[in-house]
Amino acid sequence: MYYFDHAASTKLYPEVIEVLSKSFELDYPNPAAKHLAGKECAKKIEGARANILKFIDAKNYGLIFTSSATEANNQIIRSIEEGIIFLSGDHPSVTKVIDNGEGFKSIEEIVDAVTSETQLVCISLVNSQSGQYFEVEKIAQAVKAKNRKCLVHVDATQGFGKVPFTLKDSEIDFVTFGAHKMGGPRGIGGLIFKESKVHFLKRYLRGGAHEKGLRASTPSTSLVLALAKACELAFTDLDDSFEKAKTLKEEIKAGLSGLHKNISYPFEDQNTSPFILCVLFEGIASDIIMRHLEMKGIMISSSTACSSKIKGLNPLFAGLGIDEKFHKNILRISIGKSTTQEEVQGMLQGFSEVIEEIGFLIK
Repeated sequence: MYYFDHAASTKLYPEVIEVLSKSFELDYPNPAAKHLAGKECAKKIEGARANILKFIDAKNYGLIFTSSATEANNQIIRSIEEGIIFLSGDHPSVTKVIDNGEGFKSIEEIVDAVTSETQLVCISLVNSQSGQYFEVEKIAQAVKAKNRKCLVHVDATQGFGKVPFTLKDSEIDFVTFGAHKMGGPRGIGGLIFKESKVHFLKRYLRGGAHEKGLRASTPSTSLVLALAKACELAFTDLDDSFEKAKTLKEEIKAGLSGLHKNISYPFEDQNTSPFILCVLFEGIASDIIMRHLEMKGIMISSSTACSSKIKGLNPLFAGLGIDEKFHKNILRISIGKSTTQEEVQGMLQGFSEVIEEIGFLIK
């Protein structure tokens, strides 16, 4: 199989699998229990929490563990509820949660729209569809220059552990991320918050006083340790993997461009992540291309997994400024840290064969 849907979910690092296996066997005590075995699990969780924050130099920040980035996004947005502005092309776990807010198509529009009434600005580090890679710290500074009290939330899910990111001397108030986009398991994510802004967060899950009283539910020691291991591995080789992905992405673009004149890249004139390539293939539906690629063992996507069931007008595509007439012509090819040049060549070969086989369908 040639897997090019890493933006949806990534392969686990072997070291993460090892951590999970060992922890599932040994770390079964409840970390909230008062006995020694429970305290040992709690100690491991606190160590993981501190290490994750250290990777991004997040002094004066806290972290609570959630089931996913989606849950973390929901908790922040539902804590504020109104006076929210956001990028309308961002992930549905942000855009679909906001009832009293306004969406914009560009960062410039976002900053211009900030007023004394704005309570929260939501932006992403890397857009999950277009791959646009934003200078979130500069954006946060611009927002704070207009309204010092406005909170800034960064959904870092597609960039955490993949692109350079730090919270050193940062104006960012909240950051969310998930493990399964970066070599960790599904079912665990995180919400990072500036300690001075923790009082804005409301409890999303009620019950016990877990996670600093902000999230009821017994923490999964094993998933937390796996997340911490994934972060360690991702941030340790971030620079090398970033450069490798840039090389592979350019190879994919060059290869696809030589296959058909109708192929273009709507966002590559902007700053984009090397791990995501948004492709516009005019004249043929993306579903047709994908089904034929599947038959050759090649897995890509047309949109984010959370938007894949949408028929007709795609709000995410519209939010990105893609003309509705092209919504059925969009493909997303996403690279992972495990992607090899051999896999790229295999994918391009399969793509070439598909175009040759169904070329008569391309208008």
